[in-house]
Amino acid sequence: MDKEKSLDIQVPTQAWVSIFALMDIDKVLKITPEIKLKDYIELQKKKTNLWSNNHDIPIYNVGTIAMMAYVFLVVPKEANKKLNLHLEDASEIKNILNQMDIKFNEKYKGLSKESNIMRHIRNSIAHVNYKLENNGSVFLIEDYKYNKKTFEGEISVFNFGKLIQKYFKIYYKEYLEKN
Repeated sequence: MDKEKSLDIQVPTQAWVSIFALMDIDKVLKITPEIKLKDYIELQKKKTNLWSNNHDIPIYNVGTIAMMAYVFLVVPKEANKKLNLHLEDASEIKNILNQMDIKFNEKYKGLSKESNIMRHIRNSIAHVNYKLENNGSVFLIEDYKYNKKTFEGEISVFNFGKLIQKYFKIYYKEYLEKN
């Protein structure tokens, strides 16, 4: 297998390209606030090969989804615990989780079905125990404890993106209400 096509290098590369594109957009908007997106892209085509050599890496890609998952699911864990937030109980989250294909799910003491799944997903993201399958359209999520598998499930990349977006919106609202 071509090393550059490996997801181990593609996901961080996609994240890197996306972040630098966003930083450049911010910089250009500060200098030229009236610029149109079409004009910005034409400007980029003249000064870099980024657009021509990486046509498969839009700003919203698997790399940015992985970054979002880490920031939106892993980082707020302690605030969730401290404020006793149960975000996974929201119907929007339940609906997405119910669409997952779960092959194995070891239940953690006292958690609801949804809280348990989200715990496994968060652990999987935190410990990088996920991979893409079906040409990048499905996240295979696994969780382990002491080298023993405690969770295995699949979710489409589209639904995973929706899940973390909804989760963060609910987290943000709940956090502000309790602080």
